[in-house]
Formats: sequence, C-alpha cells, structure tokens
Amino acid sequence: LGARGMQAAYVWAYYVWKPLLPTDLSPVYTTLIWNEPLDLPFVASLLLVVGISAVLILGWRRWPAVLAIWIAHIGLLIPMLGLTERPHYTHDRYGIINGALWPMLLVALAIHPRSRLTFRKWAPIFGIGLLVICGAISFRQTHIWKNDIRFFSHMSANLGANQYRNLAQMNLGEALMTAGRDEEAVACFEVAAERNVLWISPFDFQRLALSHGSALLNLERWPEAEAKFREILAANPEHVPARNNVALALWKSGNLAEAIIELQTVITQRPDHPEGHLNLASLLIEAGRGPDAIPHLEQARALGADPEVIATKLNDLQRQ
Repeated sequence: LGARGMQAAYVWAYYVWKPLLPTDLSPVYTTLIWNEPLDLPFVASLLLVVGISAVLILGWRRWPAVLAIWIAHIGLLIPMLGLTERPHYTHDRYGIINGALWPMLLVALAIHPRSRLTFRKWAPIFGIGLLVICGAISFRQTHIWKNDIRFFSHMSANLGANQYRNLAQMNLGEALMTAGRDEEAVACFEVAAERNVLWISPFDFQRLALSHGSALLNLERWPEAEAKFREILAANPEHVPARNNVALALWKSGNLAEAIIELQTVITQRPDHPEGHLNLASLLIEAGRGPDAIPHLEQARALGADPEVIATKLNDLQRQ
C-alpha cells in the first residue's frame, strides 16, 4: 500500500510538470516499473502534492477557483494511478483530458480583478513566447518520429538496460531489415536476445527468433539462420513459418533431403499453405523428382500461388 501511495503521488505530480516540460517523450517510461518507494522522484513528488494541497486549502478563500482546479486534477487522474495494474507507467496521452485544466487556470487568472490589467498587458507576449517554444519542441519531435528507425533508435537510447529496451531493439532490427540493412538488423536482434524476453509473451520470443533468422537468411548465413528457426520449433513445433524457413536454410546449404522432409511436414501441418507446396515442388524438381513435384505445383496454383512462378517451374520440368 505504501508503494502504491508513493506511485499515486508521483503520477499526480508528473502531470503537473510534464505538460509544462514536454521533453524526451517516449511511449514507455520505466520509472514506475523498477523503483523503490523512497527514491528521490517519489519523495519529491509526495512533497509537491502535499505542499500544493496544503497551500491551496489554507488559502481557499483567496483562490477558490485554483483549489477547484487542483481537486479536479486529483480526481481526473484517479483512473490513471495504476493502483490495480502491474506493471504500470505514465502515458503522455493520459494528460490530454487533464491538460484542459491549464487553460481554465489561465482564464481564472485573466478574470481575477487584481490580475486583469497585468494579464492583459503580458498575455500577448506570453502567448507568442509559448507558441514559439511549443513550435520548436514539436519540430524537434517530428525528427524523432519521422520513421521507425529514428523512433526506435531514440526509444532504445532512452530506456536504459531493461526488457523494454530489448523490445525496442527488436522493433528497430525489423525496421532496419525492411530497409535492407540486414547487418545492422542482426546486431539489434543480438542485443534484444541478451535478456530472456519470454516474460513479454511467447509470441514476442518467437517473433524475435523469426526476424533474427530471416535477417541471417538474407545474409546467406544458413547454419545460423537454421539454428534460430529451430529455437522456435523447440518451443512450438506447429510454427509453420519457422519450419518453412528451416527447410529454406537446409536447401540453400545443399541439404536437399532434409529440406524435403521439413517441407513435407509443413504441408502436413498446413495443407492450405501455397508457399509450402511451391517450395516443395521446387526442391523435388532440383532433386530430380519431377513427377512428384507436379501435384504440389497444381495444389499451389489452386491455392493462389504466383502463376508466373508456377509456369517457370513447369518449364524446368519440361527441360528435365
């Protein structure tokens, strides 16, 4: 209860200062995930919340509108405190509704008799300055969010050494692989695999190994690619893409017999897999077993495989 109470104080304080200092924005902030309740950010947050509350309660006759806004701030954030959620972290989007309180506070200051003239005098200057600052911050942010590579590079650099950084490295590797930068992608996948990411979900573990192996395939590092795909099959023997890629790695390394066995398993598990039928037909043709390939070519055609590829394979058969 004490830890959750300190977490609540941190969240209430966070949405006081973060909207005013929107720097180093990230989809994930790990402060609330790996922490101690008596760490400085939590103690400082508690003091800030208690201090503001005490000042406004004592001065409620002078600043009733400000006290009302502060109570609204506390109330609006109750669903975002993460009291029943683990792991929990602050999301910047949670501040959108709560952010409406800042204009209310400025309006309260504007209509207050004592501040009306001063506010009218300085409001244009303050408004222009605020627009310039927000514009500069937004312009800088667009460079970070310009594409997946920049975004996940920035995210990885700001997350520290934890599992969320490993997940960001996996996403960065996939973005690099899409851009044809397979060597860099492999380096990212190796960093992502340094910790056991099974804690995220089995899907992410399999996804990491599949992407890692695919990048190794692109680099023609056949044995390493095969090993990555077999990691998936050890956990999930029914994973068709992994088995299909094992067959591809065996095929490229010259082990046609084992590749054929793997592809036969693929179409047994997934008879409606057109790529499996097409790859098996190609292997059988290369192994000199043309007649055995014909049923698989016909099945691949029926399942919607590329007609031009099938026509090429039939021409190879005629040459044999």
